[in-house]
Amino acid sequence: MIYSNRFKLLNLLLAAVLFILQAKLVAQPPHIDSDFIKIRNLTDQPQNDVNQIYKDKSGYMWIGTLDGLHRYDGYSYKTYRVNEGEHSISSNLIKSIDEDSFGNIWIGTYDKGISKFDPLTEKFTNFYNTPHNTIFNSNDVTSLIVDNNNILWSGNMLGINRIELDTAMNKIIKVDILNDHNLKRTNFVNITKVIHQDRNQNIWIGTNQYLYRIINPYVSVDKMKLASYELNIESICDGPHGIIAGTFYNVVEISNQNNQLIINDIYPLRGSSILYHENMIWVGNRKGLYTLSQKDKQWIPTNHFNENFTDNSLSCNLVTWLTNDINGQVWIGTRGGGVNIAYTQNKRFQHYKHTPTPGSLSNNLCRSIFEDHKQNLWIGTEEQGISYLPKDAHYTNGFQQINVNANLNANRAYCIEETILPHSTKHNSLVWVGTSYPTSLVVYDQETLQAKPRPDLFNDFGFVFALEATDDSTIWIGTYSSGLFRVNFNKDGDITRYIQMVPDDSNPHSISSFIIRSILKDSQGNICRYRQRNKQT
Repeated sequence: MIYSNRFKLLNLLLAAVLFILQAKLVAQPPHIDSDFIKIRNLTDQPQNDVNQIYKDKSGYMWIGTLDGLHRYDGYSYKTYRVNEGEHSISSNLIKSIDEDSFGNIWIGTYDKGISKFDPLTEKFTNFYNTPHNTIFNSNDVTSLIVDNNNILWSGNMLGINRIELDTAMNKIIKVDILNDHNLKRTNFVNITKVIHQDRNQNIWIGTNQYLYRIINPYVSVDKMKLASYELNIESICDGPHGIIAGTFYNVVEISNQNNQLIINDIYPLRGSSILYHENMIWVGNRKGLYTLSQKDKQWIPTNHFNENFTDNSLSCNLVTWLTNDINGQVWIGTRGGGVNIAYTQNKRFQHYKHTPTPGSLSNNLCRSIFEDHKQNLWIGTEEQGISYLPKDAHYTNGFQQINVNANLNANRAYCIEETILPHSTKHNSLVWVGTSYPTSLVVYDQETLQAKPRPDLFNDFGFVFALEATDDSTIWIGTYSSGLFRVNFNKDGDITRYIQMVPDDSNPHSISSFIIRSILKDSQGNICRYRQRNKQT
């Protein structure tokens, strides 16, 4: 009897232990191999309190801190702080950073309005309220973006400023203030935390009580259509099916289903900063960095990184910003620990080729690959011209074919280059494509994909193998049999003059070959040409 009771008690204890273990196993999230994601701290940082990190079109990383703006080129920092010069940045309290289509960097400060940095002159132009000139409803910027039409949206504690500038982005021509009165809404909460433009041009405004969506941001304020959702928003990014928002309490996904916006809870985790990267949601808050992965249509946590003083830990738990760079690394801004970088290991190549599916790559023989300043992809092929992939399209079915040669049997795209036209009223930029005779060279408007009229000069080129733009008015053209051309063009991209360079036995300083395979401008501005028979000049 005693043995029987002990046996029953042992069974009950064993069952209880198994139940606890099973519950623990069920509650534990799947774990990604610790070697998959590595964290390292960026060394020799000039300031450790980071508000925002921004990657510009040239690949520079801009770090906005509580004590200045810092540009990192992969090797060293250049710091911009307030000084007594005429073209200094307006404040050291950097809150937001973005870039316009001309490459100007716009900086929102927390106490002195907005600064514009011109990368060509390395000078700042400042816009802020003074006792004699009121421009905005506040000098304290909490969030700032430049939208796809080069309109600035600046948020603060009193509402939103929508700022229109002249075509050169030098002078403010109009400021609209979005607040309760102008939007004719009684629940427009003014404490703006984040502003975001999604891939469909909608403007999203996250505040401490509501998320707003403006579906027609380019009409007058009184005609704007504004939808609101009761959420305490802290961060927003584009996701696979809509936008992903981090709130004070959880992470949510907002998608358009049957012309209705649906809000789905993803995970009960505070999302102070958020990023969708490599099919994972990266979430930063006061407890460190988390990654969420999808399994069976459910998002589950797969990693948690914090400050634990190991080789693979964060330098600080308070994560303020997340972004990714051109190498696919995730940059993590912290309050007190500077910048950390997370990079994934064991990456696999993905292979995309021509298939019967409409929108696949047009040809498997690829001659050239180019990404324009809007992050659209141009792939030059041997037989089917250009395969053009818009920024948000998918590699499997998003390509558009562009024929580049009048003779379809010579529809080759040997080389591709882009020239930015900051002062043009006709084009933001032009994309130049070198091809075979008889077309030789074709120039496209980057936005409309329409070809410019072909000048007679192009008849002299024959086969164009190389292109290199050196500024917004000069492009170098390497040909198969006609040597090297330096071509100048005006603000609208129309050719004004050119110089042809060919071998001259009587001149020891002439170019050495008629056949130019590639052209490269070095860091000193020198032009290097690679000619036939592997000789460089």
